[in-house]
Amino acid sequence: MLIQATAKLRDELNLEELEQKESPALFSWHANLLKINKRKTVVLVNDACAYTVVLYGLDKDKFTNFVSMLMLVSKMLLSEMGLKKV
Repeated sequence: MLIQATAKLRDELNLEELEQKESPALFSWHANLLKINKRKTVVLVNDACAYTVVLYGLDKDKFTNFVSMLMLVSKMLLSEMGLKKV
């Protein structure tokens, strides 16, 4: 999974910009950080199908464990869509 983050999100996560790699569009995402009602919100959009995931109201703890949180959210979404673990 390749997530291309905006500068704002990279700053929040204390990440440096990495060299972009090619990845199939189905596994490529764009991510942005914005504020909605004074709460930090991350918006992820899939490059292939424009499937959108909104993570609203994230606090400092969620950003320190961002990768773990994304893995959990991904599993929950796949389960909700009816996909089973093989």
